[in-house]
Amino acid sequence: ALCGRGWLSRRARRRAALVGARHLILPASLPSFISGERVLFVAAGTVDATVDFGAIGPEAVQTNDERTSATINLPGVTLAKPVLDLDRSYVADRNRGLTERLQDAFGSGVATDLDMQQLYGEAERRLAEAGARTTDLVTRAEQNTRAMLVALLGEVGFTQVTVNFGAPV
Repeated sequence: ALCGRGWLSRRARRRAALVGARHLILPASLPSFISGERVLFVAAGTVDATVDFGAIGPEAVQTNDERTSATINLPGVTLAKPVLDLDRSYVADRNRGLTERLQDAFGSGVATDLDMQQLYGEAERRLAEAGARTTDLVTRAEQNTRAMLVALLGEVGFTQVTVNFGAPV
């Protein structure tokens, strides 16, 4: 049961919003009002913290002979890939230089889908960084997992449950 393949424990979830700016200035000698682009993108998303029970073996659980005390050694908390909430993310401001406006007017502008993919990628990178910097995310994942295991094993007669975690991954 505790060693079930691929079973994920309770999750701690970090909701984060970030403001990212992307600057694209073509020739360095031209002022940005002539050539360049600045996009202010507000991104909302989540980073989940999980403990993978599928990675542990039978040796990770030790019990006393009376089966009233258990020690469980789990792998470290893993932060999942960020999930960007596209319904709540938006471009707040976009300033484009004269060159970009002329290119758009004559149909030779850069593809906006590619620009949005770059913004999404940058937003995911920054959400991942924010999740990694948030120490309470790992702590909450450990607390949630510990509480779930203590309650689960308490229901089958264990009175003392110790849960140890490896280093966060």
